[in-house]
Amino acid sequence: MDTDIVFSKRMPYDLGLRLARRPQVAIAHTGLNNATQCERGVLQAVRRFRQSHVASVGGPGDFGGGVPRMSPWCEHDDSIPTIFYGNFVAYRTSFMRSPGVLALSRHLFYREGHGYFETRWGDQASPMAYVCHTLNDVKLGARLGTIADERILHLHGLRRDVFSHRRSKVMKKLLIKKGS
Repeated sequence: MDTDIVFSKRMPYDLGLRLARRPQVAIAHTGLNNATQCERGVLQAVRRFRQSHVASVGGPGDFGGGVPRMSPWCEHDDSIPTIFYGNFVAYRTSFMRSPGVLALSRHLFYREGHGYFETRWGDQASPMAYVCHTLNDVKLGARLGTIADERILHLHGLRRDVFSHRRSKVMKKLLIKKGS
């Protein structure tokens, strides 16, 4: 969760309990948004990883019988047009500790680390990279904000009803005092 989230009321449910009741869910998110510059180049990095990873293990590796194409959602040349709104994203621990996500994380940090510093991949790109690499059949819904995949839980309405993404006046004052 980003630090510039302002909650206007309590969560309407226990997020952990909601995830526990849906064991197939890997990621929960509060909506999709048009892409920004924060994910520039990450899709190429994921493709390079997939190519080198398959070559290094001499076969299917973490892919369970082959290397499937990435979802059409992920098959853009440079930047995906729609991304998870990165201010509130929850991951199942088993998903984040899965061999595919851990291997991709190591690759992105140690071999493609410039992306974290030049385009802020940690802010928006990582969730997209993990989904594109490991959840291969993600289908983008007809409307912005929906993905037709039972492994992704939509926390509809939270972003507008429970919290908003903005810097509060208190936060602005603190940043100005510290000279940020």
